[in-house]
Amino acid sequence: MSKITSLETSNSISDYEDEEQDTISVATSECSRNDQVILAEDGQQDQPNFGNIAVTNSTDIHFGNKTYYQGPVTIKQVLYANSKNSDSDGETAVNSNFASDNPGFVPDQFAAKVKVDGSDKVNVTETRQPKGTRWLQRFSRQHVLLITSLAVVLLMSLITLMVVLMNRHQSANNGLPPQYPKDSDEQDSGIPPDYPVDPSVNVTLPPKLKVIPRSEWLAQPPIEQLSNLVQPIPYVVISHTATDNCSEQAICKIRIRDLQSFQIEGKGLWDISYNFLVGGDGYAYEGRGWNYEGAHTFGYNSKSIGIAFVGTFHRMRPPPYQLLAAKQLIEKGIESGVLAKNYRLFGEKQLQDTLSPGATLYEEIKTWPKWTNGTLFPHLED
Repeated sequence: MSKITSLETSNSISDYEDEEQDTISVATSECSRNDQVILAEDGQQDQPNFGNIAVTNSTDIHFGNKTYYQGPVTIKQVLYANSKNSDSDGETAVNSNFASDNPGFVPDQFAAKVKVDGSDKVNVTETRQPKGTRWLQRFSRQHVLLITSLAVVLLMSLITLMVVLMNRHQSANNGLPPQYPKDSDEQDSGIPPDYPVDPSVNVTLPPKLKVIPRSEWLAQPPIEQLSNLVQPIPYVVISHTATDNCSEQAICKIRIRDLQSFQIEGKGLWDISYNFLVGGDGYAYEGRGWNYEGAHTFGYNSKSIGIAFVGTFHRMRPPPYQLLAAKQLIEKGIESGVLAKNYRLFGEKQLQDTLSPGATLYEEIKTWPKWTNGTLFPHLED
């Protein structure tokens, strides 16, 4: 049993019950008017006064009103700003201690300012940063300027380096002869992989020279990709095939086709070794052409055009049409820019240990304007 002793007779139990009923009815009507939105009452409003009450030997004692709500309830907390924290524009900073009357209130860290519209109520405005730009807040303006400056300096350095390298490359080549690569290892290894050859060729060379392309003499395709020649080419090397001579186109085609088969299958070369061949019929025949390195003169293939006379010319002199075809072919190379204007002409035996182009043909080319005296093998001189 609870024993309640009242020291003030002015507050009777009936009055308390009436007051409780009135308070509950007011709260209920407030809930219905606001669609179940309950406004917390100001903590500074008048609280019920029960006088002096003494409670002994009792538990679960409650003084004041009890309100029960049925259904979902939304509670809004209204804050009251302290006018002394407002600035000249009527704005109050959240960081100010305006919510000291409600110690349990924790302001949102993204709320910048609150607006005071002349009343005691404060409207809070949130200014959240988009998620995609929050990381930018970690960098100050000085950091952004520093990163931008470093990027610009790096870009300018790369551009300067490229310009310097290009100028150095150009200056290195000005006034100097082109650098020719070393010969390929075709004559060393003789190992034959696949290779697609460039089929383009000039069929007719003016004024009267005719070049027979590979397709007309039924050449088999090269079996290895040949190296490109660096143009203009400084040397021309004259050889002979050391085969039977020919004076008709049909016979010359057979001679050249047999020579290609022998050099590929017997010597392990990748193609017929010469760039061009000239027959006794007065025609020039395309071998490897102007653009690809031959395999005719060891150590000079990468910087020379090899022209072979079909036949053997140790004692017999080549016919005039064959000599004319070779001269016209050389002139065409100069006109097209493939051969250097100051090219040098050699017999094969001047550059390697062989009897080619034969004694008679060698004496003939010694009378040509660009023939160069001198040999690496004096014992082969006639």
